Amino acid sequence: MLRERTLTLADYRRISDSPENSGRLLELIDGEIVEKMGGFTPSQIAWELAWLLKNSLAQNRLGYLTGEGGGYIMSAEQSIIFIPDIAFISYEPPSPVATCCPVFRSQCAAFSLNRRSRNSKRTN
Repeated sequence: MLRERTLTLADYRRISDSPENSGRLLELIDGEIVEKMGGFTPSQIAWELAWLLKNSLAQNRLGYLTGEGGGYIMSAEQSIIFIPDIAFISYEPPSPVATCCPVFRSQCAAFSLNRRSRNSKRTN
């Protein structure tokens, strides 16, 4: 019986940084590369939530929001990199502005509005 090799964080970075994947949003879930697909309804809901959350955050100075342009290392050990549609980052973490894929912490909350299925997984 053949076993598929589980991709590592280093594999993910190599694949996602390659020229042929430029402009694509790739996640690493259970050691497999999954392309994040957009859609009108998830995008509309994300913007509505972001607008509501941003107003509250501006009044209460709790943290900041990020969109789908960045990824979060949920678990380096389990090879999970997640690209949420909206992520709330508390001002509590030591570095409020990440330079590259911050490690996901308990102070963060992420929301993903796209459905994912095993059929949508793609490996390189």
